[in-house]
Amino acid sequence: MKEKYILAHDHGTSGSKAALVSVYGKVIDWEFKETPLYLFDNGGAEQDPNEWWDAIVSTSKKLIDKDLVPVEDIIAVSCSSQWSGTVPVDKDGNNLMRAMIWLDSRGQPIINKLVKGRLINISGYGL
Repeated sequence: MKEKYILAHDHGTSGSKAALVSVYGKVIDWEFKETPLYLFDNGGAEQDPNEWWDAIVSTSKKLIDKDLVPVEDIIAVSCSSQWSGTVPVDKDGNNLMRAMIWLDSRGQPIINKLVKGRLINISGYGL
């Protein structure tokens, strides 16, 4: 039986990595594309979902264009991503603005006021 492969994506805060991996876990090759992080003096941290998509598409295309394995032997796509980001979208699914990502702390003063003395300090967040 011919070996089969997975196109795996790991989208993190610094960028998007695509890897071509055998179903047995052997990494054939990988590509990385940085995605800009927009930081603001008020604690804001944002990224552009269009830049995410561009990174995902371009890293996938680079891997596939290397012709390392027959494209018909790529049997799955796997994705993991950074957590706790908000992407406001319109009725057609188009993003309305940059995504406020996990690193954004603009709401921290409000959260601190709401939960002061009512939560234990867990997960390193100091709430």
